[in-house]
Amino acid sequence: MVEMEVQKMDIAKKRFKDMQKRAQEPRHVMDVIGAKAWREVIKNFDLEQNEDGTRWPKWKKNGKIMAARPTKRGGTKLLRDTGYLRMSIRWIASNIEARIFTKVKYAVFHDHGEGSMHRSFMWISDKLKLQFAMELLQWIKG
Repeated sequence: MVEMEVQKMDIAKKRFKDMQKRAQEPRHVMDVIGAKAWREVIKNFDLEQNEDGTRWPKWKKNGKIMAARPTKRGGTKLLRDTGYLRMSIRWIASNIEARIFTKVKYAVFHDHGEGSMHRSFMWISDKLKLQFAMELLQWIKG
């Protein structure tokens, strides 16, 4: 038989109640996580980098790689003709999740496309996912 005595039990009970309350209402920390995830998605878009670390495929016409054409906004970055797609990326947070999204219909064809159409940007690194888990746990602990 193992016996254990907790000194200052009233302090321990209060701490557990505080942790339980924070665990039930994590909207604030989810909003912070959403903002950080959004920044990572925007960074992926700006670096033109897929989740496996490869660069986005260049534009092709009749099987030939074409030089990127100047966009309406200036520059020659892919998926930047008007800047509408990049500017449409948003986040929303609740007590149960932080979600990064866009309402642009053609985004899915690039993000989940195959071959020359595969230009994913809606992803976050495993390192950042682990950081989010640690931040959430730390926030609950107080």
